[in-house]
Amino acid sequence: MHPLLALLSLALLIATANAAECTDSEAASASSLWDAAAASSACSAYATQTDPVYIDAPCTATSCVSYMEVVAENLPACTYDGVSNKIELQNALTTCNGGDTEDAGTPTTITDAPTTTTTSTPTSSSTVDCTTDEYQSTEDLYDTAAASSACSLYSTSSSLLVTFYAPCSATDCVAVLTQLAADLPDCLYDGANQKAELNDNLSVCTADTTGEVDSSTPVSTSSDSTSPTPASTA
Repeated sequence: MHPLLALLSLALLIATANAAECTDSEAASASSLWDAAAASSACSAYATQTDPVYIDAPCTATSCVSYMEVVAENLPACTYDGVSNKIELQNALTTCNGGDTEDAGTPTTITDAPTTTTTSTPTSSSTVDCTTDEYQSTEDLYDTAAASSACSLYSTSSSLLVTFYAPCSATDCVAVLTQLAADLPDCLYDGANQKAELNDNLSVCTADTTGEVDSSTPVSTSSDSTSPTPASTA
């Protein structure tokens, strides 16, 4: 069970979201994302509880905030008991990054999730799903980049997720990520075009050398494993 990231004293939980209830696989994916965040070097110091996971990070903890932005991008767009944990987290992050909040939903008495799958919206015009080989290639390329001497300090890996949060000043790592973007297959990995998204993220360094590149492999929804369903907060 993994509720909202707590940033400062934010409690902006409004009402009414229209997303479908999370499936078992989506709940498992969300659970893995929260577990990885709590264990990451960026956020472990701010994880006040592990079951369920609570992360209480100040906005000055920029590495953790950046990590949680990636988590928010990868959380499934669904609700648990009527509440979207994805939107809750995005709302919490506005405390540090600004922007508008969205309706996260109102808790209901639903306890069993239906069996549909929702994935994040791709950032590319490509509508071609990755083949099995392209899925594996994407994961291998991310693993190789994360293990490189240039990027090892700026990456966090778990069994399901590889995440980068590299400052633009880390030019060697940015170069590795640029090559990664060039090598990635141009296809949809669980609904997201990783190649296009990474290229978009890398453009930050062109416009602002004080910026940061964030990227991660999405969690596959094809796993048959089960995990506790994320809990909503009221």
